[in-house]
Amino acid sequence: MECFNIKHHNIVSDRREIHDILKSIHSIFDKNSNIDETLQFIATVKNKNTIIDLSFDETDIVQTLLSLNIEDYSETLLDNRDSDPPKLYVFGKTIQNMEVYIKFKIKETQNKMIICVSFHYSEHTMNYPYRNGKGRSI
Repeated sequence: MECFNIKHHNIVSDRREIHDILKSIHSIFDKNSNIDETLQFIATVKNKNTIIDLSFDETDIVQTLLSLNIEDYSETLLDNRDSDPPKLYVFGKTIQNMEVYIKFKIKETQNKMIICVSFHYSEHTMNYPYRNGKGRSI
């Protein structure tokens, strides 16, 4: 079972990397419409409570991921305990007037898959480095 109390190192990825990640999301879902093969949703209590409250299902989560843009990006997390850690991308999205914290990684296997680790109401103030003209252009 995956441990969720991992110590992370926070970084801000550059615009090019975020652009590429957003492009990858579209590519993954465009190539395969079978959600079971393209999305793994980690059903923690917080995640389940949020999607129930929003009346969301996996299709809505996919649509939310496809709607993300550079302005929604918050940060990138790295597991300090891993010598070659997978990057966890954090975005925030206003859904039904609530800020939702979205954290995912892309699993690099034969067929790429999105692992959605977090999809719950934000518990802390989120920083958006590329909103309102912040950050350098690509």
